[in-house]
Amino acid sequence: MNAKMALVVDNDAKDRALLATALRELEFTCDEAADGRAAYARLSTRRYDLAVLDIDLPYLSGHDVILRVRRTQPRLPIIAVSAYGGMKGELAELSADADDYIHKPCDGEILKARVRKVLRLYGLAPEPVRLTCGDITVCTDTRTAARGARTLPLTALEFALLAHLVRRKGLIVPSSELEEAAWPAAARRVRSCRLHDRMASLRRKLTAGGENDPIRTQWGAGYGIF
Repeated sequence: MNAKMALVVDNDAKDRALLATALRELEFTCDEAADGRAAYARLSTRRYDLAVLDIDLPYLSGHDVILRVRRTQPRLPIIAVSAYGGMKGELAELSADADDYIHKPCDGEILKARVRKVLRLYGLAPEPVRLTCGDITVCTDTRTAARGARTLPLTALEFALLAHLVRRKGLIVPSSELEEAAWPAAARRVRSCRLHDRMASLRRKLTAGGENDPIRTQWGAGYGIF
């Protein structure tokens, strides 16, 4: 089986090391570059399975690197990294044709979650059929869930929420990320007011047998399963 190759591009050596460490934990072999010209040269001469690059690069910006690479490698999974927060930065990164993006300072666990998500979009990372967290089991092939021996009678939205929480077990998942995972695009204008209600229903079903509540709420941030 061929090793998965990733290119990590950042002009800050510490940030490059952090990104590369997270990717190696996902069994990637990493090449590194410190500027846009070097990144484009590598991407033009070698096949990679993933590119993670800073938007603010010397010589050639990350935006320009992505746009140039997309002309010849439209299916290369790309994650942009930016120190610019807020909507303006997000829109700029998306317009550069990155598949996803994270903000600095980078969190290794968040990067790994984004990488898994992007690889699934390209069909490069088949999701495990069976996900677990303690006595909770989620089967993605049959779209069923159980707690111990008890089957959970979940709606489609509740199943999507639980599956995403279990994928990110041990972490507080932002509400916006949960909404994105559970609600179809057509319903995004109204999803925010529904998340609280769906989480309350999911909690009731998870604890209907007298079990402890595994879901933790961090007000103003999101939810996690522990």
